[in-house]
Amino acid sequence: MRHQKDNDHIEYIKSYMSKNHIDAKPAPISFKQADKLGRGLTMPLSWYDEYAFLKYNDVIYKASAFALSKASEAASKNKKAYGMLKTTTPNNLDTEEGKWCKNWIDKSAVWDISMLDWKIKELRKYVRQNSENNFIHVKFTWQELGKTEKWYEKQCQLVGYDRATIKRELDLKWSYATDVSPFEEDELELLEKNLVEHKNIIKLEVDKKKYLLYVYGPINPMYPYLLAVDTSGGEKKDLSSIAFIDPQTRKTVAILFSNKITIPRMLKLIYWIMTKWLMNSFTSIERNNYGLAIIQGILDNSPDNKYHVLKQRLFYIYKESENLDTKKVDGSKIGISKQKSKKKRTKKYGVDTTPRSRQKMFDDLFYYIREEPELIVSGFIFEDIKNLETKTSGKIEHRSGSHDDRLLSWLIGQFTLDQNTIKYFFKRRKLSESTKGGSVGGENMSNIFNLNKKNGEFSEVTEKLIENVEKEERAKNKNSSFFNTIINLNK
Repeated sequence: MRHQKDNDHIEYIKSYMSKNHIDAKPAPISFKQADKLGRGLTMPLSWYDEYAFLKYNDVIYKASAFALSKASEAASKNKKAYGMLKTTTPNNLDTEEGKWCKNWIDKSAVWDISMLDWKIKELRKYVRQNSENNFIHVKFTWQELGKTEKWYEKQCQLVGYDRATIKRELDLKWSYATDVSPFEEDELELLEKNLVEHKNIIKLEVDKKKYLLYVYGPINPMYPYLLAVDTSGGEKKDLSSIAFIDPQTRKTVAILFSNKITIPRMLKLIYWIMTKWLMNSFTSIERNNYGLAIIQGILDNSPDNKYHVLKQRLFYIYKESENLDTKKVDGSKIGISKQKSKKKRTKKYGVDTTPRSRQKMFDDLFYYIREEPELIVSGFIFEDIKNLETKTSGKIEHRSGSHDDRLLSWLIGQFTLDQNTIKYFFKRRKLSESTKGGSVGGENMSNIFNLNKKNGEFSEVTEKLIENVEKEERAKNKNSSFFNTIINLNK
């Protein structure tokens, strides 16, 4: 191995045995230099370090993308390693390089430790379906790297307990140095402390496309969960999201989101969940252009429309309108009798996100963050909350290049639970101790699992959840009456 310098005084290491070499490039100081640097990166393997702090990172990547792609194709044919790695700690999001890096992360597929057991074909398929940039965002905390609380305390001492530095360098938190966030820093910190790590990650398949469901605890298939749906068109812009909410505690029990799920697939997914898994659940769908198509797909009463069975479990509100009687003589109208006017109630399915209802949702959000932060639960919803900013018009929206769709699905669910018509969905689905989702495990595991296989009562998703939690409960040596409850309900 030999160390050399090229004409631009840039260090590189070359192995004459393997004919491989490593080039170390300096960070650019101008747009022109960044463009030149990117165009010179014709190599199959590249590693950008502290990417969120690298000036002109967008220019470098765009200039190098095609050259790197070509080099990677050649490496793949020769069965050599190829790829791109970007490592960084968070930067402030009011810097251009920090904002661009965070936006890149948000467009990447979400990593889960269980993917270490996936086959390479399965992993590639997941990335194609869930990433806008062919990247996976992998995040490791100091706890996951085996560091102790004592080590963490020592690191905090080294920086004089500077909160901003600790959040960025140790806790890997992206922060905003501007004052456009509608929430105080202390409020967000308290909210973050109440977050819960997802316990399971389940792959749901529709038309051979896989979507990940992040589950935050045991799920009872007979419990009347609310599926709150915010839908986009699957055009890689906004996310489509389903927040699974416990209507009694109002907590998030699971969440699913994708920027590539189409309207027909979303309808199929909702149908599968509500008929094959959560048999007593009901759904509330935003009445935007995309959501209205799903609602109409359910309401269509054609004989061959299998989705129509969900109509009785589709949330609605009553809309009142004037029904005026008219007097007729020889079939012609001659006037209107206001004395005989009546109020007519019609069902309006779904939830309209009008300026009035949106204001109600965000007023509720302020309340939950300040008074009941433990209800948010999901880190994905928390990310959307951090992306909110107050515009000059006074309207609260997500920042440019970010999303708020997962949050909106949760807010749609909370708004739904406050409506008068919600009571009609519990006439046959009473919220009681016998149907509450609880700890799963104990001596009845074999009984309930045999019941699953014998009668086909539950889907593979439920079986996997039961298997996973069984291991946890056995390790804790605890018992639960949950399985007796399920068996009795199934009878």
